[in-house]
Amino acid sequence: MKLTLILDLIHVLERVWRAAHVFQPEGTAEAEVHAKLMTLRILEGDVAQVIKGLRQTVTKRRLIGSNKKALLAVATYFQNNAAYMRYNEYLARGFPIASGPVEGACKNLIKDRMERSGMRWTPSMAEAVVKLFTSAETSTFTGPFTSLRINSGFIRPANGPSSQNRHTLPRFSKSWSGSARER
Repeated sequence: MKLTLILDLIHVLERVWRAAHVFQPEGTAEAEVHAKLMTLRILEGDVAQVIKGLRQTVTKRRLIGSNKKALLAVATYFQNNAAYMRYNEYLARGFPIASGPVEGACKNLIKDRMERSGMRWTPSMAEAVVKLFTSAETSTFTGPFTSLRINSGFIRPANGPSSQNRHTLPRFSKSWSGSARER
């Protein structure tokens, strides 16, 4: 399995605003324009140009003190993380570039479904269930249980009948829609 590491855009935006506030006062339209332009360049894949621009600004404007320190810190952060800031490529591949979708998935798929009334999980059992459903959802479901079919929130033999002796587990089916309260 190939892993793609992505620096959460929220962390990048924190640094973008820090740099924008070196040039423009906080809360001004000018600071917002500066931050939007820098963000757009980053999203277009021009991280190296942003880094170069920040460093040149320090030199050309002969910045000193906290302003110099702030811009160089932002430039260094971008330089150290440039390999994980290829947002143009990530977006083209349909990858999420901010933590919102991931945090939402954790909340909806893990927390809400595993903390239902009466459910008690040991850490190892909770982890096992999460791994099971993660591998089922990502089509990496292999091992001794490949003969099982997971759908509609139940585990049962793939070739077996849809019997009444189904073992209920938290639902993680993409085809299922509805809130946890409806179940």
